[in-house]
Amino acid sequence: MSSDRQQLQDAAMAALDTMRAGDRAATDRALNQLLDEHGPAAIPIALMHWCDAALAPIMPPGGGPVRLSWMDTVTGRVQAGDIGVPVTEQWACRLLAARANGDRDMFLDLVKAVPDEAINAHIGAMVQMAACIIQEAP
Repeated sequence: MSSDRQQLQDAAMAALDTMRAGDRAATDRALNQLLDEHGPAAIPIALMHWCDAALAPIMPPGGGPVRLSWMDTVTGRVQAGDIGVPVTEQWACRLLAARANGDRDMFLDLVKAVPDEAINAHIGAMVQMAACIIQEAP
């Protein structure tokens, strides 16, 4: 792995580690540093690293197609629809599903679909979701 790619992966994992530790301010600093040092072109690569980290403990390689469902955190009911799920969380779930299914085109389309003014919220949702998945993995 080239030095630049390794530095980007290290920066992405540092942001994930601070989120896992529950330090939102440190996560914001790590994300800002990632963008300052690597630029906006690094976003899809960082998102890929976070997806891979989240999927590693819960999905065996070649584990089959992934479909989305949503669990109401109050009732515990699983539903097919995403009513009531924040848009950023819907996006993060779809990104994870695309990565899990090896659908590179969908993954990139999802990244490109986020308006510039909303990218920080979407990135934050993905890092938070990855951290939660890792924390709760068996």
